[in-house]
Amino acid sequence: MFEIKTFLLRPGCKIKSSDEAVLNADTIFVDVSNRSEVLKIQRRIDAEYVEGAILLKYQGNVLLDFRCWDLVDQLWAYLVNLIYDYMKVGESKTYFPDSPVKMELKSLTDELVSFELKIKIVEIWELPKRDFFCNLLDSATIFFEQLKEIIIVNAELYEYEIKRINEIRTKLM
Repeated sequence: MFEIKTFLLRPGCKIKSSDEAVLNADTIFVDVSNRSEVLKIQRRIDAEYVEGAILLKYQGNVLLDFRCWDLVDQLWAYLVNLIYDYMKVGESKTYFPDSPVKMELKSLTDELVSFELKIKIVEIWELPKRDFFCNLLDSATIFFEQLKEIIIVNAELYEYEIKRINEIRTKLM
């Protein structure tokens, strides 16, 4: 049902528009799971500004894509926090780390959650809550595990995020 992939912006690439990011995604971004390509850019990645994008699809519908590129390690942490805050009070919202894109979660039923994304317009999806949260947490864990090996100087920060994800996951179960 869900498809989630994370991409790193190739060092030196400048994106002029969100349309360009989508149209030229294959040359601008590197899939984090593509080890050989990641190794080619590893030493040129700025550990303070890890730019990239999350591709998030549900039943073939795009929720997040390359038009929402940002500081991708922080974006994953924000998504984890979005889930954490939601679990405490039944709703949550946040903005992307370095852009005015707003994300919001609202409870619809015990099984459904509303995920809202406001870029220029508000897009709203009704999603199966448990499946959505579990898939996001699993993908965040995989991302931070991969990043620990790529950006070693930030390994401790990424390990903290993994522990936090595991704590949230136990509360979700």
